Amino acid sequence: MQTNIQLAYNALIAQGYYDEDIRLFSSNAINIANIQTVPLQEVNVLKDWIGETRDVTVYLTGKSKDSFMLTESNCLSYSQLNDALLNCDQSIVIFDSAIEQQYLENLSCENRIIVSSMNDLSQYSFSGFFWNNIQDGFTINKAFESAQSTFTLINPGQKPIIIEPDGSTLSKNFYIAMGVSYVPGEVLTSSSIEINDYIITADITSPEAIFSVFAEISYENQEICNIIKLEYVNNVFIAEIPAECFAYSGLYEVKITIVFSNGYPYVTTKEHTHTQGMDTYEPDNSYENATWYDVALFETQYHNFYEINDEDWIKFEVDEKDIHKISISQLGRENDVRFKLLKGMDVLYDINNAGLQSDEKFEIDLDPGTYYLCILPADESIVGIHTQYSLTIGKKSAEGFSFCATINDFLTNMLINNAKFYAFANGMLHSSPKECITLGNEDCDKVFAEHIHYFEETKIIGVAASKLEYSGVDLKLWPQNKGILILNIKSQGNPVTNASILPMCDQPYTITSDCFGNYTMINVPVDTVFQLNVDYFKPMSIQSTLYYKDVLESSQKFQVRTRFMHEKLDWQKPSI
Repeated sequence: MQTNIQLAYNALIAQGYYDEDIRLFSSNAINIANIQTVPLQEVNVLKDWIGETRDVTVYLTGKSKDSFMLTESNCLSYSQLNDALLNCDQSIVIFDSAIEQQYLENLSCENRIIVSSMNDLSQYSFSGFFWNNIQDGFTINKAFESAQSTFTLINPGQKPIIIEPDGSTLSKNFYIAMGVSYVPGEVLTSSSIEINDYIITADITSPEAIFSVFAEISYENQEICNIIKLEYVNNVFIAEIPAECFAYSGLYEVKITIVFSNGYPYVTTKEHTHTQGMDTYEPDNSYENATWYDVALFETQYHNFYEINDEDWIKFEVDEKDIHKISISQLGRENDVRFKLLKGMDVLYDINNAGLQSDEKFEIDLDPGTYYLCILPADESIVGIHTQYSLTIGKKSAEGFSFCATINDFLTNMLINNAKFYAFANGMLHSSPKECITLGNEDCDKVFAEHIHYFEETKIIGVAASKLEYSGVDLKLWPQNKGILILNIKSQGNPVTNASILPMCDQPYTITSDCFGNYTMINVPVDTVFQLNVDYFKPMSIQSTLYYKDVLESSQKFQVRTRFMHEKLDWQKPSI
């Protein structure tokens, strides 16, 4: 029993369910990670859990005949099980026990699929074959037939059965994934997908109406770099690929998701090999061609070593004597950097303190003048792939202060505990999952303070498509002075260009984010509340930055509070 339940659990998790979607009822101790076993003493426990659930999959494994044994003294009759499932729009019941066919037929109804791995004369289970097929994304009918074919070769006397009102119509059109999901048969008449370093083109013909097409780009089984929405132009779906999606040399997987108007997503994948090109600051391979770095802005520059003998030269100015921090971080896994610090043509330091994929951080008291950095790989044979790094340069001479942020749900006003926010102090990154970050008096004289919220896409239930709409976002700014508010609104890395921000009792500002990450800057009055309106299909992050140009007092605090609301809009599901 333990093995069968583990296989079912593995398949459900692989198909998009979460632990909170799964209930394990048993009178025996079952050890499944993250799932608590609930004693099932009576049918009301099952009925209460099912409640008004629209779509449910029930898997029963154990002893049965004319009823299913819950405990030695308590049984679940099939009429009771039928009553518990009556309010469900769709249900799948899977028996892994010896049961007479007449009882299975009595459970049959218009919107229910019943699968039994054993009839009343059988003694073996085929759960392993069935659940493995479900995990591989088979429809219920295909999973059943494959398991039946495999297992009856092993045990010819086995007689698995599948019962549904319309022959095998339902089971051919449904699979177990994120609810009992509808499969509309042949959805593509033809498709041609072309990918290069700059553009994705999808020429798709289908009898089904297409709601939208997305491309997910991931690098060598790593996290998704970006989700790009393809637009329908001249009878094809097309999108430009942002340069940051192909940041490294290597093999990329591009997953194309076609969402049809009935909510069914069709997924296909293609591979694309990208050869790393130069970073955006090239050519900067010499003293004469050094890239200018403005210490006052303490920006982050991103570089790489894209070819043999590639060096990155940086030029910056110190206007007054002060301690400065030089930080080289976010190194690729093949990267080990060294750098030289020069004043004019004189080499002051040659630094290689850290090792492979380790940050180089250096503090030095600098006099006024013009300085240069020469950054190069410690191992000159490592170039191209996995050689990226980031660079920041800034002062270390400000009074200390605290940055606080609370991120609350718009409807409940409950604190979102897993939200993260960041403070950038003269290029040095400070992050915390807590409510406040305290920076010492040596950390900064100019500050970027950011908090970033990541929303997970609302799970698709049944055959309903999921559309996310974020609205009612309040931004309230403290303390009693002015600053510049920068809003950068993105969906999985893509800027959202159709957003607007509305200060109360004023005209709306339009956020002009473009594909290069540029966005609107707004002068913020004291203690202002803004209303942010966005309509976008995919999960998105809202990054609000409050930027103070003036030195902050050691006792001064500022706070940005963002509340958000999201709702799921269901598409009309097809009747079955």
